[in-house]
Amino acid sequence: MKLVQKSPTPQELLAFQQANSSATWDEMRNINWNAACTCMKQAIIDQSGLCAYCECKISADQPHRCRIEHFHPKADSSQNKNWHLDWQNMLATCNGGESEGSTAEPLPANLSCDAYKNHMITITKGALQIQVEQCIFSPLHLPSFPNIFAFDKGTGHLEPDQSACSQTAIDADKLNNTSRCSILTVKGWHGCAVR
Repeated sequence: MKLVQKSPTPQELLAFQQANSSATWDEMRNINWNAACTCMKQAIIDQSGLCAYCECKISADQPHRCRIEHFHPKADSSQNKNWHLDWQNMLATCNGGESEGSTAEPLPANLSCDAYKNHMITITKGALQIQVEQCIFSPLHLPSFPNIFAFDKGTGHLEPDQSACSQTAIDADKLNNTSRCSILTVKGWHGCAVR
């Protein structure tokens, strides 16, 4: 996972927001498919063609292999905010990994990308009501320097870089949770090619 710098909100999304301020993401896709496609294409451009979590290659030309992921849950109605149509809440991601039949990495160890983030939300929901931003770093709020992750060639996983992290005031638990979203094995078990 690396820092994602978002471009200004696409004009198609702004126009849709003005006409349909309380619409959901699915409603926008059904009403104005072009606006949804523009969001996907621009998010992929902003992310240099990489999944916001595991950094595998994604392309708008292969829509079945990528999608828009809302970092903050769309279902959150605790604030007077429409998370569905918030451009700063939209990330382009691969389809993630939820291989429930995996024996090499059983759940939740094999969860990657938004699947692990969703797992964190599920285990904290109801009991603590913790916002996802308290558990995991958003790709929009990572430090740009130093690089806080290192690739472990032995396991094929992205791990927190302890020496780089010691230079910053980063919450170790939150960073470990974030590294679970960025998991990428050498075999690419969730369908992503290793870069």
